[in-house]
Amino acid sequence: MAYEKMTITLPDHLATAVRASAEAAGMQISPYIARALRSAVLSQQLATTPLPADAEWAEVAEAEESGTGEATA
Repeated sequence: MAYEKMTITLPDHLATAVRASAEAAGMQISPYIARALRSAVLSQQLATTPLPADAEWAEVAEAEESGTGEATA
C-alpha cells in the first residue's frame, strides 16, 4: 500500500484528547490518527454505496435475535 505524508493542524484541546485516546489504546498518535481517518473514509464510502442484499446474513441476524444461535430456513 502506498502512503503519502500529510500534516494536520488541530486545536490544542483536540490534540490533547487525541493524544490521550491514542495512549489509552496503546498506540502512538500518528498511527492512531491514520486509523481514524481510514475508518471515517470507509464509513462515508459505505454510507453512500449500498451493499448488495445478503440473505444468509439476514438468517443469521434473525437467529441471534431469537436466541437460538442457529439460522433457520
